[in-house]
Amino acid sequence: MDIMTYTEVAEWFQVDVDTLRRWVSQGKFPRPIKISYKLRKFDRADIVAWLESKKALQENENRE
Repeated sequence: MDIMTYTEVAEWFQVDVDTLRRWVSQGKFPRPIKISYKLRKFDRADIVAWLESKKALQENENRE
């Protein structure tokens, strides 16, 4: 399991950490894993799977 911080994910998507937090709270991005009471991190595999599902959805829409 490859674990990523909010900062690492935000850098990957070239957005501000606040934007990433907003996406998560709005349900527009996969939720992080709760590591401890205050610590949450993302599993890279969850993000990759989410991206692949978004890509497949878009490809299906383009076929119709």
